[in-house]
Amino acid sequence: MLTGTSTPAYDADMAEDVTDATSGLENSSIIGRLLDEISWEGNARKYRGGGRGKENVLTAEVFYPLNVLPRAWFLGQVIAGARGADGARQRVIAEIERAEVSVLPGDLPLADSTVRVQPDALVTSPSTYTLVEAKRIRTSRFQTDQLAREFVATRQQAGERVPLLLVILGSPPPVAVDKFPQRVSLGDAITQRLRPLAASWEAPSNPTELASRICETLAWTTWADIRHTIQANRNRDIEAPAELAATVTRLCDAATTAIDWHS
Repeated sequence: MLTGTSTPAYDADMAEDVTDATSGLENSSIIGRLLDEISWEGNARKYRGGGRGKENVLTAEVFYPLNVLPRAWFLGQVIAGARGADGARQRVIAEIERAEVSVLPGDLPLADSTVRVQPDALVTSPSTYTLVEAKRIRTSRFQTDQLAREFVATRQQAGERVPLLLVILGSPPPVAVDKFPQRVSLGDAITQRLRPLAASWEAPSNPTELASRICETLAWTTWADIRHTIQANRNRDIEAPAELAATVTRLCDAATTAIDWHS
């Protein structure tokens, strides 16, 4: 039993300081965002065993390492290896070290509409705005208007910045879309739904003009491509202490292992 000690008095000023320091913080961590996303689904049992095959889990497990690894070698190279929107991708790569990565950022509204989209990630920099739509590796489908909505949201949210819609797929296009009789290209999935989408609300942009911007906005890659990029740069020669090089290797292994496991 301890003697000669007393319980510290409650310091109201210190408690208030702690509250003030945390009151303005938001849930911006990748793990926190993933837990918040899961909480809305109402059936956590689906994630028993680690959420294998769930695209939100896969995105979080891969983008966490990509966010902290040297951007020019990894996230920048992932974007460099995508297909489409060459000019937009080059602008994003040029600013990749200054970019902010937000995984599962929540809903984004379409202007003058009740429609919302849910990006899997955002990569934003001073002059670029990238919306990432990630599908799971196993067989998956897009909702009927999903790509059209995300394309419109990307261009609207970008404002004066260069917009990029980056779609990560389990396998190369064509893709399956609800209510479409057969698989289509990503561009066709957008084009065919732009006019019906615009008709359902007071669209601020002309569907024909929007369609002409698809090629400069839309790019795609696959999880297999991302794995290859990470693996190819895993052992590159860097002028750094052995401990730092080992950290890079561990982060790369975490990302590639996640892709393999979710496959």
